[in-house]
Amino acid sequence: MLFWTALLALLAAAGYQADPLAPRTKGRPDAPVTVYEMSDFQCPYCRAFALTTMPLLEREYVQTGKVRLVYINLPLTTLHANAARAAELAVCAARQGKFWPMHDLLFQRQDGWASRKDAGPYFLALADTAGLVRGARGAGGRAQHAHVLHRGRVARGRGPGRGVPGRAGLGLSQQDGRPDAVMRNRPSFIYRLSMRLAQRALPLAARFDKKVARGVDARRGVLERLTAWARAHRDPKQPLVWVHAPSVGEGLQAKPVLETLRAERPQWQLVYTFFSPSAERLARTLPVDLADYLPFDRPGDVAAALEALQPSALVFSKVDVWPELTLAARRRGSRLGLISATVALDSSRLRWPARRWAEPAYRALDRVGTISEDDGRRLQQLGTRREVIEVTGDTRYDSVAERAERFDRAREPFARLAAAPTGTFTIVAGSTWPADEAVLLPALVDLLAQVPTTRLILAPHEPNPDHLALIAERARHLKLPRPVRLSQLEHAAPSPVIVVDRVGVLADLYALADMAFVGGGYHRAGLHSVLEPAVFGVPVVVGPHWHMSRDAALLIERGGAVALPSDGRHPLHSQCLVWHHDPAARRKAGDAGKRLVQEGRGAAERTTALVRKLVEV
Repeated sequence: MLFWTALLALLAAAGYQADPLAPRTKGRPDAPVTVYEMSDFQCPYCRAFALTTMPLLEREYVQTGKVRLVYINLPLTTLHANAARAAELAVCAARQGKFWPMHDLLFQRQDGWASRKDAGPYFLALADTAGLVRGARGAGGRAQHAHVLHRGRVARGRGPGRGVPGRAGLGLSQQDGRPDAVMRNRPSFIYRLSMRLAQRALPLAARFDKKVARGVDARRGVLERLTAWARAHRDPKQPLVWVHAPSVGEGLQAKPVLETLRAERPQWQLVYTFFSPSAERLARTLPVDLADYLPFDRPGDVAAALEALQPSALVFSKVDVWPELTLAARRRGSRLGLISATVALDSSRLRWPARRWAEPAYRALDRVGTISEDDGRRLQQLGTRREVIEVTGDTRYDSVAERAERFDRAREPFARLAAAPTGTFTIVAGSTWPADEAVLLPALVDLLAQVPTTRLILAPHEPNPDHLALIAERARHLKLPRPVRLSQLEHAAPSPVIVVDRVGVLADLYALADMAFVGGGYHRAGLHSVLEPAVFGVPVVVGPHWHMSRDAALLIERGGAVALPSDGRHPLHSQCLVWHHDPAARRKAGDAGKRLVQEGRGAAERTTALVRKLVEV
């Protein structure tokens, strides 16, 4: 009774409020998108979301005026005994303009009150901590309080009367995000809600990102395309292997396996899906029966895709294992695999709550081929069963080696680039970002002063008009000769800077290099492939952000690559001089890289055997 008496006093002190949702709102009233967050203060997954994910979303979208956030109480009283009282305390705080401080307190100190038989005294202490004022019981306070809770209950079924769907409208089950629910063979309620909200947020994100917009447009109708192909071509008498690789790097790991499967099992049907628009071009080159975007990881989309394709085996490349798709495929009897699997030591997947959400999917895998034993140990932390793991290696080593063997120097544009004057010292800089070029181009100025026969072939990560214009402007500012674009090479005057304004040729361009600068080391997006130059026996330099690349670490350890510091202009200039003046040192570094690639070969054969075992059980 003490708690209820004090609660009414708090309500009375707050007085009447016209819109009970106003104090529970963040962001500009005229924001183009309003997000209603329906949450339970006693839910551990709601707590994780509030304390870890929400601050990032708030900084990115709410504070920038893109989104208005409204909090809706959704106390799951049949599961959480103190949820309703916590919501009522938050309502009292809202009446006094202190909802968000109380919101944070309730989640931060959830462990202190969630399991208490009588949480009233603890809640009163939280009220004092938040600075709530206790007053006399006032008429109308109880009625207003009931009105607010009623709106919270309405949210369970259809949202707060403003067109916002509840669980049924979001296509979500009544499953809660409790650990025991997560351990079942279906993704948690929180994961499903996150996927639904992410899908609804994509059109907003597409307004600010052309790449996202491209993916949103291309993904429209993907279920219809999968279904149409299946109706016309799916042969139920033959196995179908569905391989998913999110982007280009993972696709290159899957490529040699798909090629070997096509050669060894030509009757099998092969389907390839990807997530990033960057992988579209690669997908068109693969020997598969169907290549398209991966549908969203939602129950309805996943069920439709599985019903259409009826895969014998579902194989993921590298590490991304989508829970909804994985567990639904398992329930349908499909065998599950993961190839070229690797997990970074500091991967966020190893931390809660991502680890908890992904655990059932990783546990469901039937066979896993890892790059190294360390990767296998980390996958066990994610839930993968020890008995299904084997070290098969990284298939990219086979992929880059086979591409190098197919390289034809007589083809254009390589023949024209190879016809450089005797004594030309060629640096190929691949997949560079503006931050890389801010180090590379000034170092080139220094190098040209001492080695005027230097030539830089610069292949930007995204050769779009804006990036090409930035390179030209930076060169002009440094008083470098005007760069020549590769597409204009035949008709332009010679220049020490050639800018590659097309995609798909970088891996072969490294064959013309005396040394390589691999981009991404001065950018947070990640280092590009160091194997592509290494396979040709070309020594490599990288920026300081190389630690997430296992290949770069091995190459540096063996002497095939050099890592530059953050202020890399002068160290880069010095390293270029070393490899220019000392051809023996350059060859030694290049040979170390070439040996590394050759030693890594054979992974494609071992990985293909693993995939065959999934089907031929």
